[in-house]
Amino acid sequence: MMAPPSAGYNPMAMPRPGEPLPVGPSTQPSMGGPGASQFPPAEGAAPPAGAEGATPPTGAEGATPPTGAEGATPPGATAATPPAPSSGLGGGLSEPQGALNMFGDVAPVSRLAILQSTRPGFVPPPPPEPPNRPTRFPSERMKSAAFVPSVRNFKIADNQTPMPVDRITYSFNFFDDVNGAINKRFNVPLSDIQAYRHVFGFEKTFFDKNASFGMRLPLNTLTANSSIRNLGSTSTSLGDLTAFVKYALWIDREQGRVISTGLAITMPTGPATFGGANYLRGLHYTNLQPFIAGQWTWGNLYAINFTSVDVPTSSRDVTLLYQDFSLGYFLYRNPNPNGFIRSIAPTIESHVNVAFNHNNPFDRRDIMATSQVVGLTEGLNVFFKNNSVLSFGVVEPVTGPRPFNIEAMLLFNTFF
Repeated sequence: MMAPPSAGYNPMAMPRPGEPLPVGPSTQPSMGGPGASQFPPAEGAAPPAGAEGATPPTGAEGATPPTGAEGATPPGATAATPPAPSSGLGGGLSEPQGALNMFGDVAPVSRLAILQSTRPGFVPPPPPEPPNRPTRFPSERMKSAAFVPSVRNFKIADNQTPMPVDRITYSFNFFDDVNGAINKRFNVPLSDIQAYRHVFGFEKTFFDKNASFGMRLPLNTLTANSSIRNLGSTSTSLGDLTAFVKYALWIDREQGRVISTGLAITMPTGPATFGGANYLRGLHYTNLQPFIAGQWTWGNLYAINFTSVDVPTSSRDVTLLYQDFSLGYFLYRNPNPNGFIRSIAPTIESHVNVAFNHNNPFDRRDIMATSQVVGLTEGLNVFFKNNSVLSFGVVEPVTGPRPFNIEAMLLFNTFF
């Protein structure tokens, strides 16, 4: 019995030595579609039914391949062509198709931290009384103040994607000359304040990957110089634990587009001051941060937006509105699916942080005095073939008083 014309033909493999090449070598490879072959025969050509092992002829326009011969369509041909890579990833990632990260700004919120008394040295002030109550310390003690990073340092847009994904995350942030402008204005004997933050976290999907749950835990370090003894030493401590949930209201992973919403809860599991600095004082409450986010792609261009409100469980603390927008572009896409670097995408972001209350940063009587901050972030994302992304960025505040001189960040995400 004769073998069918197409027996032994593998459309995805090169011919073995001695076998004829598939015809139509100048024909462009198929761009996809079920059963498409990398080396297709000439358009409309059909192999003859009479010669065993014969190669498909050319020029028989309009002919169709036989339908009755067993094996005419190679087994698994419908899966021979892989799906097109998600437009948002440049083919760099597969499992979390369409997921793109925003850098964020993690701007330390200004806090009135130490006050000078009539006695030598500095003493931390007590937490402020509720509104409409007289302060319990005299105004003559309010001779100097320092503004330092807030213990409440989680922001949903930082190292975050609107897509529900499975991943492990790490981020590092360095802040230089924190609140130096305000400290100089108040003649505070505290200078060169620098803040370091390592954040470890994970995210896991559920509901058929339409929702996810994640957690973040920071490790904070604060350093400062001072001419006063026991003021401005280096201290390190774990910060507050944050848990968040995310749900996609509408999602199109193949196009890298999504609209999602969710809630983050930061719990007071760490010390009441950034890095556990014992010469500072601050308030320490549970914070709720509802948010809505979106991501949209147009070929190589993509945009991400997060809008959130950071609400403390006490009116003594400040309520903040965060408005974050990112615009990125895939400058390089590797055509080799086995390449180590799959794609490179620079990005620019704007971050607007608005305080609804406690919003006078020069009010010495308000320990929660907070600046309105607008920052710009410039960064670069490098996508690797092992489903990971390494990102580098810097943040520059463009409004005054500047909460810091400059921020440098490094982000790493690996997806599973």
